[in-house]
Amino acid sequence: MINIHHIKYFYDSLQLGSLTASAKANRVTLSAVSQAIAGLEEAMGTPLLVHGKNRLVATPQGRLLCERCSDVFVSIERMFLEVAEADAGEAGQIRFAASHSLCNTVLPGFLQSYLARCPKVELSLLTGDAIKVRELILARKIDVGLAVETRTGGPRNRSALASGAFVFACHRDHIDKSREVLVLGDKGEEVLALREALRGRKALSKIRLMHTQSWEVITSLAAAGVGVGYVPDFLVDEKKGLHAIDLGVPRSLYDIVPHGADTLAHSRTIRRFMDEMIAYFKKGI
Repeated sequence: MINIHHIKYFYDSLQLGSLTASAKANRVTLSAVSQAIAGLEEAMGTPLLVHGKNRLVATPQGRLLCERCSDVFVSIERMFLEVAEADAGEAGQIRFAASHSLCNTVLPGFLQSYLARCPKVELSLLTGDAIKVRELILARKIDVGLAVETRTGGPRNRSALASGAFVFACHRDHIDKSREVLVLGDKGEEVLALREALRGRKALSKIRLMHTQSWEVITSLAAAGVGVGYVPDFLVDEKKGLHAIDLGVPRSLYDIVPHGADTLAHSRTIRRFMDEMIAYFKKGI
């Protein structure tokens, strides 16, 4: 008779690369793992594994079973999480990461209201650019993330919570288009696209680029009159005297994209956190 432990032994053998590693991970003997896999093959009437040079190789049927195993284990993990949280209310830990710019502008209002409503939730917040957020998700160091991703061409990301455009922002008292314009930009795709747009356009010869590491620093320098910042539109703060100007250059677009939100194994608390964030963004930023 097939049981979930036997399937786990098979799955771990492929994921970890050997029957021995699977036995160690599951704290059983090598013989137990070998017999379990043999039982699966007998029950299904087909080989599932073959021994390649220094590694295990799944047959086509074995690969299919492995894919289904992953779905099964995610469902089981989610089931246990839901049962454990059934009477706990909004509680637990959320490991969250977002772009610096979002943490400084868009997210404070949402986080303040969420944490006030859910005092039992322990929220860990990391910051980084879009690449860093994706790396943290892949390394399983965070549960969910939110990043500003440049869109230099193509359609809007279907999972985007919001979209907008990069703008040229300067202090209202520190711009003279008759002189050379110093544009402050990060080293992202939007600046690469801007540099390409400037290439060969004589009318724009008075525009000079200065690379600056973060959008927050760029807006501060622009507000101080150092130059014109090239930043997402949600960072243009009129209270700081900043306003958008037109330099006659094609601008890049951006999407605010969630990462990790579609993972089935998330706890109810994490899923509700993301649902509430999505609803918050739908109200407009």
